[in-house]
Amino acid sequence: MRILIYSFFFFICILQLFSQKHSEFSGQILFENGQEDYACYRIPAIVQLKNGKILSFVEGRVNGCDDFGDVDIVMKHSDDGGLNWSKQKILINNRSSQAGNPAPVVDYHDPLFPSGRIFLFFNTGTQSEQDVRNGNGDRGVWLITSEDFGSNWSPPKEITRQVHFNKHSPHPEKDWRTHANTPGHSIQFNEGNI
Repeated sequence: MRILIYSFFFFICILQLFSQKHSEFSGQILFENGQEDYACYRIPAIVQLKNGKILSFVEGRVNGCDDFGDVDIVMKHSDDGGLNWSKQKILINNRSSQAGNPAPVVDYHDPLFPSGRIFLFFNTGTQSEQDVRNGNGDRGVWLITSEDFGSNWSPPKEITRQVHFNKHSPHPEKDWRTHANTPGHSIQFNEGNI
């Protein structure tokens, strides 16, 4: 009987501990399908900066959850560790075409930017990935940067020819046709070349 009482007491303690821990880690929805002008949100990415600011990026898909179509890249930020978030900001609007696969990375190695410079890589597409694989349309690789913790961003710069082989690259025989940057995150190495 004593073992049964101790077991029951132990079970109650574990249950109470779990309940307390669970209440400390409540979640919140940052991007909800059907809200803020987008039918669907996909491909999230998040980075935390040296000053504690958190940036969250995602694809905002205007008409539905299909991979190709009117897809923008949007961002929200938090200055208090994720308790509260800003209103949504559109970073890339490629009109009715695709701008997707946000892949952020913060460069802390450039001495010109001791607080870090944020790079956000992304893809564009003129057709669906399947159509591009079949030789119709193109996929592009682009980036934007921020030197002020994500408050302002540079104009988009295309880097497709430096990082992707297709029929327009210096090596058209390699013709990868399509790719996705990650999707999700980029990484920075401390040393070495790739």
